[in-house]
Amino acid sequence: MKVNSDNVYLKILFLNRWVGCQKGGTEKHIIGLASSFVKRGHDVNIMTTEGQELNSYRNRISVWDVPKNKWEKPFSRAISEDPFLLFYSFMFLVKTFAIMLQASIRGVKFDIISIHAPLEGMFLLFFGWIFRVPHIWVLEGYSKLETWLAHFAKSTIAISDSLAEHCWKNHSYKYPVIPVGTDTNLFNSQGKIFKKPENKIVIINVSRISEHKRIDVLIKAASQLLSMNYRNKFEIRIIGDGKDKLSLEKMVENEGLTEHVTFLGRVSESDLPKHYRSSDIFVNCELAVDEYWVTCVEAISCGLPVIWTSKSNYNDKISIRKWGLEIPEDNPELLARMIIKVGEDMNLRNKLSTRGLKMAKSFSWDKLANSYERVYKHVDNKFNN
Repeated sequence: MKVNSDNVYLKILFLNRWVGCQKGGTEKHIIGLASSFVKRGHDVNIMTTEGQELNSYRNRISVWDVPKNKWEKPFSRAISEDPFLLFYSFMFLVKTFAIMLQASIRGVKFDIISIHAPLEGMFLLFFGWIFRVPHIWVLEGYSKLETWLAHFAKSTIAISDSLAEHCWKNHSYKYPVIPVGTDTNLFNSQGKIFKKPENKIVIINVSRISEHKRIDVLIKAASQLLSMNYRNKFEIRIIGDGKDKLSLEKMVENEGLTEHVTFLGRVSESDLPKHYRSSDIFVNCELAVDEYWVTCVEAISCGLPVIWTSKSNYNDKISIRKWGLEIPEDNPELLARMIIKVGEDMNLRNKLSTRGLKMAKSFSWDKLANSYERVYKHVDNKFNN
């Protein structure tokens, strides 16, 4: 920890298995928060599986590479996807322990360890006392195990009100709520766009392509649009990569949708805002316990109206909540009708866009990082006094 007359500068370690080799919502959260801390003068370190995702950050963030398991499949986050997942997770922890022990022997001392997932939480529960470093949990709604483990941390942050309420109801712990931010200097409505097709509504989805993202619902909605005589009036663009991409591409082919649904694969972070701005509607079909997605923040920051699915009751009325137009889960026909509604009703589209841009101001990392920093500094001060 460095101290001057005005500020306390912390040496912070973000410990996360995936951020070095994959990029999803949690990984974007870590990178955004870490980058914000760097701007504030903190010494930021990330310990993660070696990969290329952090290459552009290595000039300002110290990256501790944990050797990758040679035969491990990408995107594997469940035993059903990879039967050796537990073994690979165990090996990551063994390698992490060895690296941290060597660093400790060399005199490297971190002030705070920040964790965002259950695997790292279990590691610090059993071995944190060896390194004598306080850790902070940033709850992102992965599992009940996560919320139980969090009360062993020196402090915990929940990313939304509903997650904090879950913790209070089930574990009797109250946590401060600080949402995940976005870089509004990059994701905004004023930048460049790609050329858009004339007389077509462009629908975009951005996510890791796996079963729980429910991209199949959007593809089924595309089939519904064809049956509603909307054949030459829409185009769906799906950005991302993942284990289910091939099966979904086959689904598009079987449904006769190859002219209407395009898989663009991974795109660079610098180009992603242009894809948002070059679209008319952002659709998110994923269901999560907390109903929170980084991509929805990015979309509204770029001025896009959002259609999103939730488990809320539906009463046939237009419901605008959280990110935008809310519809129930797994209802392709209704999703298709709402796409047409938003696409053709300019007043509704402008209402959603204006509402989203106003909401997006509160998700700027420039604002949110101050709140995170106060928690991290409070924990450091409490631990050392």
